[in-house]
Amino acid sequence: MKKTIVTFALMLLASSAFAQIPGISFGPKIALNFSKFSTNYDEVEASMKPGFDLGLFARFGNKLYLQPELTYSFQSSKIKNIADEMADFSLKTSTLDVPVLIGYKLLDLGAGNLRAFAGPNFSFVLGDNFDEFGNAASFNVGGQAGLGIDLLKLTIDVRYGYIFTNMADDSGVKVHNNALMVSLGWKLL
Repeated sequence: MKKTIVTFALMLLASSAFAQIPGISFGPKIALNFSKFSTNYDEVEASMKPGFDLGLFARFGNKLYLQPELTYSFQSSKIKNIADEMADFSLKTSTLDVPVLIGYKLLDLGAGNLRAFAGPNFSFVLGDNFDEFGNAASFNVGGQAGLGIDLLKLTIDVRYGYIFTNMADDSGVKVHNNALMVSLGWKLL
């Protein structure tokens, strides 16, 4: 995890050194996420709950671009046991996420543009309350895809994320997460 943070910090420093080159930008971002954890238990239903993301993004390229990010994410979902209403609880997790997105500008309108993007997301678990499902996995791999709009220095994204790997270490339990995220970023460069 330390290597990931150092690598991202070096990328941001390198991008500031090349600030005069068109097509390089970076800055902070915040997001509101709505996540829903799913399990392989038939008697369990999950519903979305809001959470948040805080982080940094960098963008390299113009029409076709690479956008690595480093974000702290808090996600939760309400879990309802159909058989026993007293067993309802909220499943929560906090992670350090490293999405690496490939994007393409669909429309360039001068002061703004419309983008589409997709790529893998590497997620390091910082904390959770997975006690009902055994231990949580410490590392997960997922994917993200979405659309974004750039307006001057603002960047607004709507994206869908899914965790491919099993978030529970217990071999009999399968836990995955679906999330819808709406983010706002500020391009410092």
